[in-house]
Amino acid sequence: MKRWMLWVGGFVLAAAVAAPWVVGILTERQWGEATREVNAAQPFLDFSTGHYQRHLFSADLGGQVNLRDPETGTVQKLQFRGTVHHGVTGSRVELHPVSDDNTALATLFPDRQPSIVIETHLWGDAEVNISVPAIELTDKHSGAVISIAGSHARVQTSDAGGQLSMSLNWPGMTVKAPGSRFSVDGIRFDETMTRLHGDVWTGGGHLGLARVVVAPEGHEPVALTNLAIDSNVSADQAGERLDSQATLSVDQLAMAGKTSGPYRMEFALRDVSVAAWQELKATLHQIQKNTLSAAAGPGSTAAARQQQALQALAGALRRFAAAGVAIGIPSLTAATPNGRVEGSLMLTHPTLPVAKQDESMLIMQRLTGTASLTVPVSLVASNPTLMDRFRSLLKQGLVTREGGEVHFNATLKDLALTINGKEIPLPPLI
Repeated sequence: MKRWMLWVGGFVLAAAVAAPWVVGILTERQWGEATREVNAAQPFLDFSTGHYQRHLFSADLGGQVNLRDPETGTVQKLQFRGTVHHGVTGSRVELHPVSDDNTALATLFPDRQPSIVIETHLWGDAEVNISVPAIELTDKHSGAVISIAGSHARVQTSDAGGQLSMSLNWPGMTVKAPGSRFSVDGIRFDETMTRLHGDVWTGGGHLGLARVVVAPEGHEPVALTNLAIDSNVSADQAGERLDSQATLSVDQLAMAGKTSGPYRMEFALRDVSVAAWQELKATLHQIQKNTLSAAAGPGSTAAARQQQALQALAGALRRFAAAGVAIGIPSLTAATPNGRVEGSLMLTHPTLPVAKQDESMLIMQRLTGTASLTVPVSLVASNPTLMDRFRSLLKQGLVTREGGEVHFNATLKDLALTINGKEIPLPPLI
């Protein structure tokens, strides 16, 4: 029995010593893979690991983050250092910027600097926590004071990166300048996503701002209450078609001593081909990379690069439409002081056979669509310029008036736009 217990104890001890060593090897490998994925996924941020010194229970690392300006191609370099703690089933990575090499960073955060803590597990789960301390800046020339509250963000991944959730809690910021004040309060972001194919994800998210206020001196403040953006992306059972919807809403708008609201606008992409959507995203990503590469060094002329980008984008858009899609604003509502505004706009392109999708040279040729808008006459009459335009449209029959409302209705089919019963032929633009 004693021999058996000694054997078990020796095995447990060996496992306890070996586990951090194995975790350390896997953590170093995961760090390399993660930085390569980040660098390949976008052209603006580049991680460069200068050293990674692994020990049994810990590791030291250091490197540089290159931030590229998309307009000029110039690169801002930020040094970082980190400590890795190896556990039995996972690791904890703590990253900090090196303020010695960046006086601007030391000025922004004189007491406590931003930190990134990454916790990884052997089964593939990971959690990233980012903390940014509060900032207060004063412009000596203008006298403006900028106060930015401390914020915290969290990113969690599971299922080998197939599941992703993100959250941000930021109390807000205030800018006080001579003659004006601007503030944003209660910023909250939450999103949960599941990878469908490649860089196409499904899931939903919410971005909310409790209050936004602009207060010029001598004027009534303008305030938005409960500004929110809610989004959702879902796929069919086969994972080949997508539906995407985003809703922009505002509970209340206060301006010039009057309040109005709520306001709500929906944006929709329906029955989208996943393959065509991936191609369009890849084309846009490649155009961004080419633009940055051209800004960073000599090459072809700007006109030639622009022409190539437009041709690539036009081709991707044609194939995107030919695979079938409905896009637009299915609902728009606004409760104004003069009455309720309602509207909608949807465009649809049918799905063409795969063999004919590359032959489709004209998107407009097969597009169909509907549009409608109802506006109170009192809202139009409150603006003299708008009222003059309304009278002109009314004479042309492009809008109609029924009681206290102005109506606009239009349909698109066979390269003809019919507005309130009046047909207008359209040229094949695309």
